[in-house]
Amino acid sequence: MGGDAERECWELRSGVGVGPLRFGMSPAGVAQALSVSGPQERVGGPYAQEDFPDEVKTFYDAGKLAYVALDAVTGPQVFLSGFPLAGSDPQRGAAVPAGPRCGAWELGALYA
Repeated sequence: MGGDAERECWELRSGVGVGPLRFGMSPAGVAQALSVSGPQERVGGPYAQEDFPDEVKTFYDAGKLAYVALDAVTGPQVFLSGFPLAGSDPQRGAAVPAGPRCGAWELGALYA
């Protein structure tokens, strides 16, 4: 993804998901929502992890999407109620300090 002008814009919905991803989706549903045939890489660990293009990482618990990690600098631009959470959005003229390569946004479902 390069500059902000090229980044996809995703809306964060607390407890529901981010962009086209909804917590509770299957791995196949995630690939379909991201319009790809499958992940670039699968990683082992306590949660099944899949890495997709554009710095999108998904994590599954019992085969259901439980967690999404996005690179705050090069991944999709994430908005909450129309406000950019990191970086800048040239369309809106807003800028939010992201700091020097501050890492990733980590978004997960809250379980009771």
